[in-house]
This record gives sequence, C-alpha cells and structure tokens, in this order.
Amino acid sequence: TSAGELELRTGDCRGDPIAVIPIAAAAENPGLSILGPVKIPPQSAKGDLCLRFARPAIDPIWAVQWAELE
Repeated sequence: TSAGELELRTGDCRGDPIAVIPIAAAAENPGLSILGPVKIPPQSAKGDLCLRFARPAIDPIWAVQWAELE
C-alpha cells in the first residue's frame, strides 16, 4: 500500500508473510500507537517470529515498541 504494512514472518524473515497489518491508520494519525489485532494461523512448530515493515519510503522511521501474543 502507499503507507506500507507490518509483515509477520516466521524463521529468518525470508519466507512469505503469515500475516500483514496495514499501517495506513497509524501513518495518518501519528498519535495512534496500536496496530492490529491480527490472527496468526497455527504453526506446525515453535520458532522465531519476525516483524518487518514494508514501505515505499524510509521517512518516518517506524518501530515496534512491544507485541503481545496470546
């Protein structure tokens, strides 16, 4: 999208995203600090979760302060 997305991937960040969260609402309202929630499909094994911003521009720089898994 024009604002970008937060991609969730497993393993070393090279595979296809298991979930994608649009960041347009947060980009339009810098005071908004919550993205999601999003459902992640069940995984076959334990492993790393990679969160990566995919955006057309680097400014502003986005960061994840915290994430909660249930």
